[in-house]
Amino acid sequence: MDKYEYNLKLEEITKLADQGYYEDAADIIDTIDWRRVRNVRTLCMISEIYEETKREEAAKHRDDWIPSTYNER
Repeated sequence: MDKYEYNLKLEEITKLADQGYYEDAADIIDTIDWRRVRNVRTLCMISEIYEETKREEAAKHRDDWIPSTYNER
C-alpha cells in the first residue's frame, strides 16, 4: 500500500469513527499493515476503535504484530 492509499484509508477511518460507525472503521483497520505506522496518535485512535468494537483480544493476538525488541537489550 502506498502513502496515498494509506492516507485515504486513514481519512475514511477517522470519518467513520467520528460518526460512530466503529465496526465499519474496524473493517478498514484490518486491511492495513500497522507495523510500519509510527504515529502514536493514529495508533491510539486505532486502539480506541478496537475497544469500542470489543476487538481487543483480536488486536493483541494478531499474527502480523512484531514483539518489542526494547526489552531484549
